[in-house]
Amino acid sequence: MDTRNVVVTSEADLALIFLEGSVEENVPPIPLAKEEVRAGESMTVVGHGYLEDTGGLDGRRRFSRETVAGFLDPDKGRILLGSSDLHAYRGDTGGPCLREGAGSPALVGISSRGLGKEPTCTSTFVYREWLAQEMELASKADSPEPRGTPSLDAAVP
Repeated sequence: MDTRNVVVTSEADLALIFLEGSVEENVPPIPLAKEEVRAGESMTVVGHGYLEDTGGLDGRRRFSRETVAGFLDPDKGRILLGSSDLHAYRGDTGGPCLREGAGSPALVGISSRGLGKEPTCTSTFVYREWLAQEMELASKADSPEPRGTPSLDAAVP
């Protein structure tokens, strides 16, 4: 940000989308992870299949189990995944990377492996403070009375 609070650089391809209501009432919100993933940890990546011959998505949702291979740039939250089959994952960019285990899943990242480059995802943990600030700004802009800072530990609607 510059002195006028204008963004002059960007380090991650993340966005918050605020909906006026639930998309489906039976879909529970997924909380942001409370801690960063570690090398060797596995996660589930959700995306859509890409068809090389037509150059488009096949319309089917796909889930894959990935292992964190390491970090390309820990300060910017670039997580390297252990997948070697790049073509199988084209079309997954923007999909959630979820830690699963005891309790409900938690969002640990956003897939950025769909461009045919190394399979990576962007950590949401590194950007928790920014996400909280943006959620607070949106809640103030949406209502004449401030509703307070939304809790990242509760859930991301």
